[in-house]
Amino acid sequence: MRRIAFGAGTSIAVLLLVVGLASASSSFPTAKCGTFKTHSYKITVLHKNVACKTATAIIKEFWTKPRDVKQHGTSDADSYFTLKGYAGWRLYQAAGAGEAIKGNKTAAYTVKNR
Repeated sequence: MRRIAFGAGTSIAVLLLVVGLASASSSFPTAKCGTFKTHSYKITVLHKNVACKTATAIIKEFWTKPRDVKQHGTSDADSYFTLKGYAGWRLYQAAGAGEAIKGNKTAAYTVKNR
């Protein structure tokens, strides 16, 4: 579901997507928490008005525990997601980036091939 295949020009596409998300939503954070790796991807976690520990935990759970993720909608494009252990948080995704929002708190991520 969240495993998106990347090809040539991925860095440019991710950059454009992040710029697009940032301009569409003033909540897209720029403060970096750190990174973690999955089998195929390097995930960079960002945060705004939430502790890095919490932001990283939310994004890591979204990427590594699919059984705890519930999709609300019919496709990735028109859906938001919730996590079993994080009541009130809504996660939205696009190709190469996404964000989790609860009030004025935002945990976000960007994705690159490893």
